Amino acid sequence: MTYLSDLSGSSDSADTADTAHTTDPIDSSDPAAAAGLLRRTGPIDPAPELACLPREQPVCPVQGPDAGTPSYIVTGYDDVARVLTDATFSRAAADMPVTGFEKTGGQLLDRDPPEHTQLRRVLNPAFSRARVATLRPALQRLADELLDQLVEQGPPADLVEHLVLPFPLTVICDVVGVPRPRHPHVRALTAAALDQTRPDEAGAAVTELTAFLDELTADRRRHPAPDLATELTRARDAGRLTHVELVTALTSLVSLGHETTMSALGRALVIALREPARYAALADPSQVDRLVDELLRLAPATQFTLARMATEPCRLGGTDVPAGALVFPCLITGNRDSGRFGTADGLDAPDASDGPNGLDGPGAPGAPGAPDVSPDVRARSYPHPHLSFGLGPHYCLGAHLAREELRVVLGTVSRRMPGLRLAVDEAALEWDRTSLVEALHTIPVTW
Repeated sequence: MTYLSDLSGSSDSADTADTAHTTDPIDSSDPAAAAGLLRRTGPIDPAPELACLPREQPVCPVQGPDAGTPSYIVTGYDDVARVLTDATFSRAAADMPVTGFEKTGGQLLDRDPPEHTQLRRVLNPAFSRARVATLRPALQRLADELLDQLVEQGPPADLVEHLVLPFPLTVICDVVGVPRPRHPHVRALTAAALDQTRPDEAGAAVTELTAFLDELTADRRRHPAPDLATELTRARDAGRLTHVELVTALTSLVSLGHETTMSALGRALVIALREPARYAALADPSQVDRLVDELLRLAPATQFTLARMATEPCRLGGTDVPAGALVFPCLITGNRDSGRFGTADGLDAPDASDGPNGLDGPGAPGAPGAPDVSPDVRARSYPHPHLSFGLGPHYCLGAHLAREELRVVLGTVSRRMPGLRLAVDEAALEWDRTSLVEALHTIPVTW
């Protein structure tokens, strides 16, 4: 089985990245050639060949992991939203492993309703808006502590080392209940587990991380604490989820829960620093929420979300998609669809008076039948919700927490470090091609 990462940018060869971003137009009618469009070619913005597809061919044939399975890149906003919300497109049927975590079983991301809904209902309360609100003082203290250390060290400094990585890692590990001295261990295992160039080591890291969290749940059964590990262990004991689901959920949360936020936060900081006036506006409590959502629109943690399989023939974006076809929804192009967002490629923070219109129908945020989708995505910033957290049943479980993390970090950095700027050209920034998420590796800054 070929992993999605083989198509999405993780590579042990520089030649792979070079061929993905050529100066000549890619013939999108050639599935083999179009496969290069799935690869990231830069840490922030999509390749021009990919960015043009929503206008030119919003549903583009591509050579997928199995040459015998028809596959398509879906890039236009409306088509991506449909794939994420329409039950015709099944996550469970798309049997294509992305990380070693699938081998543990019990993955929320790999289920369709009603099985997905049952497990999601158990996990939702820990990441509700009300629960996240109780974390704000702790998030602010952590941001201030990390910035105190950064300022004390003085410029130049690496924002990833001092803020972008330790902040989300500490937050999710504290929520789960991982002791602080063990946070570096979780980070090391996560990095190894998501390394797409060393599958054997990745599998071993998943096994070790799973065993570590299994031990944590056993300890929490003997010694309860005010954390998620204790809460979910009690749910397991009450028969609301299985032991495999318990350990798998915790493993996914502590790993992907900080890796994706790290990715989004790093990219958001770089985009904000492109425009000093917008960066300064983040310090304004009346603007920070809208600006954070706008930065999330421009900088989703991943370029593509997980593939779906069409369970019946359908018409999508003017293309006939056969049953059994794989579709790859592209978040970054959907988020920059000029037909849905006023300033598609630039930083734009609409006034609250713009008012919500949003998507209609099942699975849209706040719509009937979608109880685990954030109901306020539209009203906070856009006439149309951005796609960075997904839509429909698989709307990001940790969306409220991730948004609050970015709000606290970006607002605090802007307020305390108004002179912050990149210490290198943006084109010289290093990013991690080995990881599934492909976060920025370093962000050298000065002030």
